[in-house]
Amino acid sequence: MTLTIRFPYTDNDQFLLLDVEHHKLINDKNRCTQRLINHSFILKTKGYGTITVDGIAYHTNQHESLIIHAPKRSILAIACKESFEYYKLSYHIRPNPARIIEPPIYILKPNNTLLLYEKVDQLFNSFHSKKADTFQSIGLFYIFLANIRKELYAEEEAKPILDVADQVIEWIEHRYNEQVTLEGLADTFKYSVQHLSRLVKIRTGMSPIQYLIHFRMEKAKVILENTDAKLNEIARRTGYNDLFYFSSQFKKNIGMSPSKYRRRSTQREEVTNQKFKNHIPIASPSRYNLIESDYQLREDLLLMIKRFGFKPYLIGLVFFVFVLQACGNEGTGGMDDEESSGEEVVEKAEENDLFPRTVEDQAGNEVVIEEQPEDIVVTHFGHVEFLFALGITPVAGVYLEILKEWDIFDSYKEELETIEDIGNANAIDMEKLVGLEPELIIHYTGQAGQDVETDQFSQIAPIGQPHPDGNWQERLELYAKLTGKDEEVGDLIEGLEAEIAETRDLLDYNSEDTVFIVIDSDLWAFNPESAEHIYHEENGLGLNAPEDIQEQGDLGKISLESLVDINPDYLLVMMDNEEGYEEVLDMLNDYDAWLTTNASQNDQVHYINRSAQSGGPLSIQYTLNQMKEIFGEK
Repeated sequence: MTLTIRFPYTDNDQFLLLDVEHHKLINDKNRCTQRLINHSFILKTKGYGTITVDGIAYHTNQHESLIIHAPKRSILAIACKESFEYYKLSYHIRPNPARIIEPPIYILKPNNTLLLYEKVDQLFNSFHSKKADTFQSIGLFYIFLANIRKELYAEEEAKPILDVADQVIEWIEHRYNEQVTLEGLADTFKYSVQHLSRLVKIRTGMSPIQYLIHFRMEKAKVILENTDAKLNEIARRTGYNDLFYFSSQFKKNIGMSPSKYRRRSTQREEVTNQKFKNHIPIASPSRYNLIESDYQLREDLLLMIKRFGFKPYLIGLVFFVFVLQACGNEGTGGMDDEESSGEEVVEKAEENDLFPRTVEDQAGNEVVIEEQPEDIVVTHFGHVEFLFALGITPVAGVYLEILKEWDIFDSYKEELETIEDIGNANAIDMEKLVGLEPELIIHYTGQAGQDVETDQFSQIAPIGQPHPDGNWQERLELYAKLTGKDEEVGDLIEGLEAEIAETRDLLDYNSEDTVFIVIDSDLWAFNPESAEHIYHEENGLGLNAPEDIQEQGDLGKISLESLVDINPDYLLVMMDNEEGYEEVLDMLNDYDAWLTTNASQNDQVHYINRSAQSGGPLSIQYTLNQMKEIFGEK
């Protein structure tokens, strides 16, 4: 990391030189401590000692020149053991609207010491002369400032230029909470993606994006250890718009969920405090000292063998030392080893305590699960995002090709590639399913066309059945109970609820404006009851559905005439892709009556990927981000 000190004055600044002093301290009895009324330069000329400005100490040697700038109201302290001489120049800057900040504390070791000393000595004599010439004193002070600027610029130019890898690392560490892409980095630094990646990997052992994730995770750990911030806030502060993706990345890189990490860090702190409270330390050699002593002893013995030959008693002595070393090191594992093994025992005990368990699903069935399931199969695409939200990737699922096109899974492309395709919701490949030997099957209650298969599923593995029309919180809690993620689900729900509330307050939206959502080119009306996160005043964004929709609920497929009658202020079109949306837009614009509607005249027709329809946690997260783009923020 580099620190750039820029010359803290502008050409428009006007200076008033207030005093020029020369001091000589003999020893600590003449220690100088004072609060500065004005900005001051301290120019050390002789001796050695310590100059402290606002608690920051600078040590100077006898033959070392030093200039320190101390701003007004700072505390200046100078101490020495023998003698110390210095000049102090006090000045005032007249108010200047162009000035952004006051001159800071900075230190300078000048190259041209003699020239600066001569100018300051001249300035001292001129300022205190009986025939003092104000213009001469001000002129000399300006010359002194010009030399300071010259020294600062020379010092900056002398600093080694960071190589490309260091520049990328520094850039990442300053902008880790922004949206960073490898292509964007390559464009910023004017290198190819491959070359830039190779340079950073040589320096760090990681690609630029891997280093970014590593740095974000370290920042997240600090926040988790030291604050009670909600997960959505931590995600946002570390560069993630999706709290579920942040949670899965954290678990992937740190080995546990953010919730578990926070709990563990709290437990470690409590254990440490208890140890400090109850433990009486006993002096004992450190592991490092033992190893160092063993190493030195072995060196001496080998030297003796080399000098006197391979005597049997020396061979025996060497063997004896190695045995002692092994025993000694075995007993010096220290507190870290104890804590590490203790944590592993606690973690295993916690996992064992979770299972076996009996869970009542939303079909009213009691599901008995003997062990925490790892191989999970889902029979509907709607289950996948709930499992991803909990950091779980199922081993098999349906309609995978469709899911790969959905925007809500943009961050989960790698995970989707690992899921086995077992057909579609109405035609499961049972032979393939049996061969996977799943430990849990998740299957919607009341799912059309699968009543017969439900009995078949139960012969393969336990079945958990969420209800497709249940609210997302209850459904996510059920998935968590089925998979043993109880400790994490509370923080995830709290985080998403907080983000819904924050987004509701941020949207630049007039509550009287109506928002109507249609699906596909057939214009299926999106029932507000299926989109609580969009329309509900307290649990959602509080958007206003058209009156006809509020009264009748699910209108099914609607005609262009009905759409014109509804006359929404905003029309949101859910499609699988933007090409399909453009076709719908052309169809609407070809219908003259549509051009008279509020949405058309105010250019408030917008595309939303159809994945927002599912109403699961990833879908809700995606919808919140889309609504910010559509309505803007206050």
